[in-house]
Amino acid sequence: MITTILPSGRVRVRLSDYPPINSNKTQQPPFTGTFLTTPEAAEFLRLSTVTLARWRISGDGPPFLKFSRRCVYRRRDLLRWARKQLRTSTSQATNARVR
Repeated sequence: MITTILPSGRVRVRLSDYPPINSNKTQQPPFTGTFLTTPEAAEFLRLSTVTLARWRISGDGPPFLKFSRRCVYRRRDLLRWARKQLRTSTSQATNARVR
C-alpha cells in the first residue's frame, strides 16, 4: 500500500493497492458473457455510451440486438465491426452514410 501526504495535509491512498474484496474467489474476466450491455460495449470499444446510442439511431455503429427496450451487443459483432473501421489514411472513404 502506498500512501502519499499531500501539501494540504491530506493523505492519499491508492485503491488499486488494496487486495480484491473477494480475493479467495476466482473472478471472471470482463467481456466473457454472451451479450454485452451498452456500457460494457462502450468500455470495450473505448467509446462513450452516448456515441453508441447516436450510432444506433443513425445506423452507423456496430450491430446490436434489442430485447424489448434493452440493447445488447455480441462481442464477435463488435470485433467484426471494429475490423471494418481499419484505415491507412484519414482521407480514405468511411463506411458511414453520407448525409
